[in-house]
Formats: sequence, C-alpha cells, structure tokens
Amino acid sequence: LIQLSIFTLIVADRIIYIFRSLVAKILVHFVVLIAYLFAWWFLYNSPHARHEISVEQKVDATTTWKLDFLFIVGAMYIVLSAQQIKFGYPTIERNVLTDEYTLFKYCVYIVFRVLPFVFELRSLLDWAFTRSSLKIWYWLKLEDIHHELIICRADIGDNLYYDRKLGQPFPRWPKFYCGVLGFFAIGFLMFMPLLYYSSFSPGLTTNHVNQTDIAISFSSSPPLYSFVQYADHINSFVDGTELAEDIAATRPALTAVD
Repeated sequence: LIQLSIFTLIVADRIIYIFRSLVAKILVHFVVLIAYLFAWWFLYNSPHARHEISVEQKVDATTTWKLDFLFIVGAMYIVLSAQQIKFGYPTIERNVLTDEYTLFKYCVYIVFRVLPFVFELRSLLDWAFTRSSLKIWYWLKLEDIHHELIICRADIGDNLYYDRKLGQPFPRWPKFYCGVLGFFAIGFLMFMPLLYYSSFSPGLTTNHVNQTDIAISFSSSPPLYSFVQYADHINSFVDGTELAEDIAATRPALTAVD
C-alpha cells in the first residue's frame, strides 16, 4: 500500500507539472504534508515499529533509524515541493539533465533511461496529457531523436575534454571506469541474486523442522490415522521404530505384516 501511494503521488506530480497548475500543486502539497506527518507520528509511536517481539514473546527495544531515514526523505520532498510552489513552473518545459552537458548529469540521464519502464511510463503520461497532433508512435520516435542528439552532444563534449587527436589511443582512466567498473557492475547484477540465495549467503539460516504431521487415509475419505509431533520429539521418529510402535498401539488394523 505504501509503494502504491508513492507511485500515485509521483504520477499526480507529473500530471500537475504537465498542466502547470499551481492550485492543484498547493492542494496536493498540503494533503501530502498532513498525511505524511500523521503517518510518521503513528508509526513512530507504534510499539510494533519501535520494538520487536522474540520467540519467547519478550519485547526488546530496537533502534528507529529506518523511521528517521524515511522522515528525512519525506522532509526533503516537502522542502523541494515548497520550492517548486515558490518559484512556479517554467513556461517552456526543459529537462534539467539535458539542458547542458556535464558528466554527472549525463550519468544520471543514462541511469534514468536504462531503468525498466520508467522512460516508457513518463513518455506515455506526457503524451496522454499534452496537447499534441502527434501519434503515440511519433511521440516516442521524437523522444528517441532527442536521446540520440544528447548522445552525440556528449560524444562531442568528451572529444573536446580529452582533446584527442585522430588515431590517438583512448586514455586509461575512462577505460577503467567505463570498461572495467562497468564489467564488474554488470557481473554483480548477474550473479548477486544467485549468491544471495546460495548456501554461501551470510543471511542463510538453518531451517529446522518444528512440526511433523502424518495422516493415513484412502482417497476422498476421512483419515484413518493422524498424528502430530512437535520439535522436541521429532528426532526420535527418524528411524521409524517409535512411529511403528505408536501406530501398532493406536491402530492395530494398520500394523504392517512382515
């Protein structure tokens, strides 16, 4: 529910930005502020958020750094939203990441483009709420043209920055952070899930058997024999001796004949 609420807020912010409606922005700002403060107060004072209950049902105090972090992130959103209301929306829409070329903005833009479905969702939302004579496919093609122009400008900026002559080898430092670090980053994304769920994971714990349920019945009939054994005595039934004795004592008709 929290993730859905955050996603809905992001979509509402984008739609308001497209329409340049300060009235709607102010309304959403105060609604989010009140809801956020109430939710944070409720969670911070909830015993389930500040404590954890052990197996023995004893309450142990734990740190609340997660709630503090969420409060800081929410406060940053409220501050940025207030700044947006103060200075208003730009008359001509521009992308902060692509208005000028810097290495930081270019890297953030590339991350934005490679995130699954983020660019597609933003493009569909922009086309749906923007007055335009373009079809959706032409709109996406226009976005692709804009993307290619950004890549070309970044390439020209790199050539001017490194001042390479024609045929000169590429410097080692860009090869390191683009090639070597990129290789290890992709390898980490490929093998990290496998390592996390493997037996070498530090978060792996032994999965002990706590209860055993045994039932003997014919198809579509009530069980002729049912038995429940808890963790203290499960090991005594591993060899099957005590299980056979228990069946012979409670259900003689089911006793196996050698």
